[in-house]
Amino acid sequence: MPAGCPDLASEGKAARPDPVARGDDDQNIYAFAGASIGFIRRFEADYAAKPVWLTENYHSTAHIIAAANAVIAPAAGRMKVGHDITVNRARARAAPGGDWAALDPVAQGRVTLLDAGGDAAQAVAALDELLRLSRLDPDWSWRRCAVVARDWRRLEPVRACAEARGIPIDMANEKPLALWRLREMQAFIRTILVDRTRLLTVSELTDVLNAQPQSRWTDLIGEGIGTLARELVEKAAPVPDLVQWFGEWARDARGEQRGLLLMTAHRAKGLEFDHVAILNGGWDRPSRGEDADAPRRLFYVAMTRARSTLTVLTDGPHAFVQPGDAVLSRRVTPDAAALPRARLRYVPPDPKLVDLSYAGRLREGDPALKAIAAARPGDAVCLTRDGDRWRIDNAEGQTLARLSRAFAPPEGTTFLRGEVAAILHWRREDGDGDYHHLLRRDAWEVVLPELVLEGRKQATRLPQSGSG
Repeated sequence: MPAGCPDLASEGKAARPDPVARGDDDQNIYAFAGASIGFIRRFEADYAAKPVWLTENYHSTAHIIAAANAVIAPAAGRMKVGHDITVNRARARAAPGGDWAALDPVAQGRVTLLDAGGDAAQAVAALDELLRLSRLDPDWSWRRCAVVARDWRRLEPVRACAEARGIPIDMANEKPLALWRLREMQAFIRTILVDRTRLLTVSELTDVLNAQPQSRWTDLIGEGIGTLARELVEKAAPVPDLVQWFGEWARDARGEQRGLLLMTAHRAKGLEFDHVAILNGGWDRPSRGEDADAPRRLFYVAMTRARSTLTVLTDGPHAFVQPGDAVLSRRVTPDAAALPRARLRYVPPDPKLVDLSYAGRLREGDPALKAIAAARPGDAVCLTRDGDRWRIDNAEGQTLARLSRAFAPPEGTTFLRGEVAAILHWRREDGDGDYHHLLRRDAWEVVLPELVLEGRKQATRLPQSGSG
């Protein structure tokens, strides 16, 4: 080898990156799906790896972190023993309760352990507490809040109470609709495409939108126009560019949180919220294939989703959380009038539950076509049996939609109420080509209902005594 030439083989060997594995055994919550901290322990042994402890938390207050550390500490076989999570250095001198140490005269930024009673009573108490906090913060937004439970069933009374109080909610288990297909979006795009050569301003786009009947979907498109206004450098933009922008915005906006998010702890992992309430129930039982500490780790994950305030609901002594310097214990008796008297089951709008080609097969002049054209989001609907299928009728008894064979009301329920949730634009080419010969038009509208069904009456148990 000529002098001065590098030894490429040696350099390549020296430059080879060392393998790195990153994980947190305290957040190992998917053991039922085969996840195991054993993989990291094996990696440590196989590569003689040196552990580096990442212990700084950049979002939760010191009180939330302290309470979470106390919950996870008893878990067996932890890798992080002696390496507790702490607030990051930049916040080391901040109040342990963060901004809410001053904002909230009751909890003063501490974690609240709220003894409220059974599932229904906890639903009311959780919302009562969030409403109390909302009155203390002029910048409050339900989009930064979540209620977390061990399973979906315990969230049903929360949803019922929230809707009765007018609190906007999102369900993490409901698939968001394709905004681009909405009647309102398609009408908006058709109007601005009338002249593709124009330059349109934000004001002109707002005028186009305001020409439509107002609904939650026009409100959402209005939010999109507001986002565009913040991004638009010039005062006006070409129509093709605007159509492309709204197409991308519609794809991204469909997954955004728009109200109080109701979710299970497994769904919450990786997310953060300013305000979190955790319902009691089910935390004492591991799922199949899990070790005894799995519920404790799952609860720890739920706790560490909170940035500013954390409310833990309980029915008597809690399995994991105990009163202390970081935890304020309170006992409340929710207003019995606010308790849900029956178990409500919700059927969200879902294209899979409707016959998407129904209106495309109707003869010209069929009354259902006129009824569909007149329908508006929020209109009341009825669920009607039609042979071996179900259909959706409007208040006048006119058919708006035919449900698919996949739909069946949950067993033991009766229809309580329903409304038009959304109306989609559908085309011949969107369906299966094998059925095109049955279609009588190239495009039509599909009404998606949202239904509420009532189950058996449920008992509601309150604490024996208490004060708010």
